[in-house]
Amino acid sequence: MDFHSLMGQASNMMLGKRNDDSLSDRLNYRYSVSILIVLAIINMNRLYTDQIKCWVPAFFTPNYDEYVRSVFVH
Repeated sequence: MDFHSLMGQASNMMLGKRNDDSLSDRLNYRYSVSILIVLAIINMNRLYTDQIKCWVPAFFTPNYDEYVRSVFVH
């Protein structure tokens, strides 16, 4: 049993079956919410998995560069 049929059965029990909506209405309230949730999860995943990219001035020596990167990455 998939998620959409389970949620459809739960809403039918609580609200009763509605026959006044068309195919486009059903697609809209079933699948648009799922798509938005998936996109939100992808966005949050990118937020927490990407590393911070530091820019260091050109006059920094390689030792300064390593120090700055070690402080910001860890």
